Parts: sequence; C-alpha cells; structure tokens
Amino acid sequence: MASVRPGYYDDAMGKLLRGKLRTAVLLSCIFIVIACGRSNTPGSDNLPDISAIIERATVYKDQGATKKALALIDSARHTYPGAGPADRSRIYKFMANWSLGKKDYELAGLYIDSMQQVLNPFAKQTGYDLLYADSYLMKGDLLFSQGLYSYAFQYYFKSREQILEDSARKDLHFFTAHYFERLAMISYKQENFALAGSYYKKEVGEIDKTGKSDFNYIFDKQGALSNLSSSFLKSGLPDSALFYYREALQFLEQNLTKYPEKKDFFEMARGVIVGNMGDAWMMKKQYALAERSYREDIDINDRPGRYKQDALMTRLKLARLFMQTGRLSQAGLLLASAGRSPVLADTDSKINFLMTRADYSQAVGKYVDALDDLRKRSILRDSIQQYRRKLLSANMNGIFKVMEMESEKRSMEKRDQFESAAILVFSIMVFIILAMLSRMIYTSRRRVKDGETRNSELRLTLREMEVTTRERIRVSDLLAHDLRNPLHALSTIVSLMLEDNRNDEDTEMLGIAKESIMKINLIIDDILHKDKNVDQGKLDFKEIDLAALLRHSVALLRFKAAEKQQKIIKNSVRSLIVFADQHKLWRVFNNLLVNAIKFSPNNTTIWVELNESDGLAILSIRDEGIGIPDHLKERIFQNTAEARRVGTAGEETFGLGLYASKQIVEAHAGKITFDDRPEGGTTFYVCLPLGGPRSSS
Repeated sequence: MASVRPGYYDDAMGKLLRGKLRTAVLLSCIFIVIACGRSNTPGSDNLPDISAIIERATVYKDQGATKKALALIDSARHTYPGAGPADRSRIYKFMANWSLGKKDYELAGLYIDSMQQVLNPFAKQTGYDLLYADSYLMKGDLLFSQGLYSYAFQYYFKSREQILEDSARKDLHFFTAHYFERLAMISYKQENFALAGSYYKKEVGEIDKTGKSDFNYIFDKQGALSNLSSSFLKSGLPDSALFYYREALQFLEQNLTKYPEKKDFFEMARGVIVGNMGDAWMMKKQYALAERSYREDIDINDRPGRYKQDALMTRLKLARLFMQTGRLSQAGLLLASAGRSPVLADTDSKINFLMTRADYSQAVGKYVDALDDLRKRSILRDSIQQYRRKLLSANMNGIFKVMEMESEKRSMEKRDQFESAAILVFSIMVFIILAMLSRMIYTSRRRVKDGETRNSELRLTLREMEVTTRERIRVSDLLAHDLRNPLHALSTIVSLMLEDNRNDEDTEMLGIAKESIMKINLIIDDILHKDKNVDQGKLDFKEIDLAALLRHSVALLRFKAAEKQQKIIKNSVRSLIVFADQHKLWRVFNNLLVNAIKFSPNNTTIWVELNESDGLAILSIRDEGIGIPDHLKERIFQNTAEARRVGTAGEETFGLGLYASKQIVEAHAGKITFDDRPEGGTTFYVCLPLGGPRSSS
C-alpha cells in the first residue's frame, strides 16, 4: 500500500473546514475562551469536583438525560474558570463524545481540536502525554465514524507515538488497553475475528495491569471479556465463547456489591452477556439452554431505563429459535411485537428484523410477504454495503507498517533519511508496477480461460437445449395424439347422455361438459400443428357474437371461481358481432378469466364488461387481486418463464398464457392492455374492431 505523506490529512481537512462560517466562528470562540482568563498551569489540574461532575454527567448521558448532563458540564466550565489543561481537556472530551454520539461530526472535531490545543504545550510531560495521546484516539474515532478509515488508522498509530515510554506507569496500561480496544473493534468489523480476539485478550491483560478497581476498570474489563467471547463465537468456537462469557458474569457478580448505585448497569450488562450466551447454545444446538438465555435477557432489558435495543435483537434471535424448532405461531407473535417496537430504528436492526420476518413468512407459506421483506432488506443493505466494502478493504496493518517505516525514517540523520526515502519510494513504485503488471497478466489469462470455458459450456448447453426441445416436441405430439381417443370417448358418452330425457340442470351441465371437450380438442389441434405463432392466414374467421362467447366462457369458469368463493359479475355485456376465429378468442377470454381467478384472494369479485366505442368492441375484466409487480409489467406479454408467478392459493403458472393471448388479439387487428388500479387489483382490456380484421384493413 502506498504511504500517505505526513500532514496530508490536515491539509485536506483544512480545505474542508475553511470557508464554513459556523466552524470558523465556533473555533475562534473556543480558542479565545482558552486564551483569556484561564490557567494553563499543570498544578491547577485534577480538581475532585470536576471529576465528580464529569462522572455524574456521564451517568445522565447514558440514561438519556442529555439536558441534565450538558447543564452539569456547563456549570463546571463556569464554576471553575481556573481549571487546568487536564481538567479542561476532560470536559472537551465529554463534549466530543456527546457530539459523536449524535453524529455531529463537525462539532466533535471542534471539541477534539480544543483538547489538542489545550494540551499541546504540555504534551511532552508525564501524565499529559497520555491525555494528548487520548485526543489522537478521539480523532481516529471521529474519522472512523465518517468512513475515512485510512486517516483514522493513521491517528490511532500516532496516538502511540505521543506517549513517553515508561513501563512502570500504571496509567500507561489503561491507555494501552483503550488502544487495543480500537484495534480489536476494527478487526471485528472487518470480520477478522481471530485477530480481534487476540487484541481483546491484550486489552484484558492491560486492564489487569492497571492495578485499579474503580468503576471504569469494571466497565472496561466486562466489556472486553464480553467482546472476546463474541470473537470466539464468530470464529465458530462456542465452547471458548461460553468460557469467557461465564468469566464475564463471574466478574460482574464479584463487583456488584461495590457499586450498589450502579445496579441497573450491572443488570443490563448481565442481560447482554446471558443473551449472547444463547447464541453459543444455538451454535451447539442446545435449544433449551438457548431459549432460557434469550428469555432471561429479554426479561432483564425489555423495561424502561434498560437496554431495550439489546432486548429487541434478542427477540429476533428467539423468533429464529422458534422457527428452527417448529414453533411458528410463537415466532409470529414475537415478530409482530418486534415490528411495533420504537427502538427498531437503526439500519442494522431493520435489516435483521426484515430477514427474520421474511424467513418466517416463507416458513408459513406467505411468499408474497417474504418477497416484500426481502426487497426492503435488499434496499437497506445496499445503502450501507458501500461503507462495509470500504471498511473490509481498508488495510489497517498495512497502514501501520507504512507508518512504522515513516517513523523509523524520521529518526535517521538527514543524509540517511533522504537516501532511505528515495530507495523506499522507488521500491514501492517498482512493487506497485510489478504488482499491476502481474495482476494484468493474471487477469488477462483468467479472462481468456474463462472465455474458453464459457464458450465450451455454451456449446454444450445449446446441444442439450436442442435435444431437450426435440424430446419435448415429440412428447407433446405423443401426449396430444394419445389424448384424442379418451376425449372422443368422453364426447360420445356425453352425447348419448344428452339424448336421454334429462332435466334442465343436467342438460346444461352436460352441454358445458361437451363444449369443454370440444375446446380441449381444438387446443390439442394447436399443439399437433405447432401453432405457436398465430397467423391471420391460419385463422378460421367467421361472424361471432362476442357477448354469447363471453357468457359461455363465464359459464365454464364459474365453478372454478366458486372453489375460491369468488363471484363473476357481468356488467353491460352488449351483443356485438365481430369477424373472428371463435376458438382463438375463446382462448383469450379463458386465459384472462383464469388469471383473474388465480391471482385474486378468496371472497372477491371479478367484473366483466363488453361495450362499443368508436367502432371497437371493448372487453374489460377487472379483479381485486394482488396486482402486477413493477419489475414484471414489461415482461408479462413476452414468451419467457420470468413472468411466472404463484396464485393466491398456490396455483402453478407457466407465464405463457398472456403471450399467446397477445398474439391472438393482434392477429385480429386488435390490442390487449392492462391497468393496475391504486386501490388494488388489475383491469385487462381487449379491443377488437367490429367486423374483424377485414373491416380494419
């Protein structure tokens, strides 16, 4: 990786900050306050009252009482105008963390710059060096939050350079622990869980070396142990994860009595750890223990003032457990509750929820709902995918190595520094050029090889398609031919039954049966003659009454509609004569009515109208169905299986009926269109010239 010259980031950020009036005014005000009337004497630092105020403000902030926290900090700044640089830097650090929390990165940058401005004169003094180094960690956190990962890594590295090395200093271990925490967090987010675990182990070791037992020590160590456990879990090592989760729980129990006023924190932390233990039990397929862990976490944190976001995520985990163990109704109740939660706000939570609900919908057969949730999840995931790819591609260790090289280079004499820099730059350039050439050669060879492989696969696929097509034609011919004999027998039987004296209802039903057999015979003729592309010259034109043909189609399909408790209502069906192929038009009407039945829920109505306008017979079929998705609207009339969908009752489709209907209508010089209604459902229109193609021509 190419190195970034020192000071590059400061130049770039300077260009961004310059020209922003609000930034300039705020920065000037801060520096004026620093310069006027305040002590920069180290001896005036570490006032116990300021430390207590910052601690109380932190508690308020964590509880969501932001106004109280800010009021306390503001009172400290006015009550102790003579506070030294260390105490003032702690105040600025609190404000910077608050600004980062609400993603006001510009304001956070101002407070961090103020920290560095206050501490800079004392940066080489013991004690102040750690505070100054901490400001670099804060700067790295700011840049990391903004997605400027390469610059963030540089500031994390620089934070170590600010420290005066002294292994006997206890406070050095506390800073080093926070430093390893950053490296572990980055490695974890980059999905390098083994490396993250090694850094979290180092963090725990550094925390123990501090020799402290205050609340900050407890807070940091339990967090490091919990994160170490999660790293093992993500690495596929549930037993190791459970070992450190138990150690974290034991550590919390040992220290609970020391801080009874922090009981809520200890409970929330215990709930999070227990909930995460459920993930380890799930990985080990010990579902009873996993369920108990999840329920305990929810019971702890799903209440006012507790960690409700964690409780929500644990609900989703419990829902997945229910699905995995076949308890779909319980999973559905949990998901319904989670969907109404006000803490379901951040993008990651929504993605997790939508994926879980989609899996549930698919499990219970609600495929449309599942598809809708997957689509929403895809949109949300795409919105953050760019930042995730950028983070995964960021090379922290590479940047650290480059910065180490630069640090060593700066420590050399000027003469050696110049020569070493020239050699380094030349080496990097040669390496990059060679790497690029190697990559280009490799890519070219791979593309040639891939092209040859794809061509071979394509030729094989084409041959297989030819064989499959011939076999399909042979089978369809055979099936169509063999179907004729039983259909002929059925037709003869129905005809004989009609000759007997039957009541009106039987006569009507037998007539419909005979007509249906005739229609099937005509469709078989189409198959035998391979009549896939409709040609006017092959149509049997004659005068037909569209109203009679439509009534007949409705009569044939009213039983199919009755299976879904649907009604077919004919409104304003006028008797209109057209010159057309009766069988082909019957196929069009039948396809449209069958689709309306298939894609409409139970207990709905289908309206059929036949009117005349400007020399055209206009048929409309309107349903209350599920409509047509936007991505299919341009394909439903095409000869492709991509338009295939499943009906509301799971009916199978082939996606070719509308393609055939469009060909038939256009062969009659007509037009077929559709319209999605905002209130739901679809209306299909078939327009035919009165008198048929002869009159239109």
